[in-house]
Amino acid sequence: MSLLKIPFILVSAIGIHISFTSPSPPPSSKEKVVPSSLEFFVGWLLKLRSTELLRVGCS
Repeated sequence: MSLLKIPFILVSAIGIHISFTSPSPPPSSKEKVVPSSLEFFVGWLLKLRSTELLRVGCS
């Protein structure tokens, strides 16, 4: 019975790998856009709040 599960587990793993793999390579450093000050501040604030929420959630 357990040997019958192996092909299904492999197909599932391959499908997950394919769906999570990006179809194109990441952009080069020349193509990346510098964030505006508002975007930088909002990103910083979200990072700060997420670490704070994680600490509260782990307590």
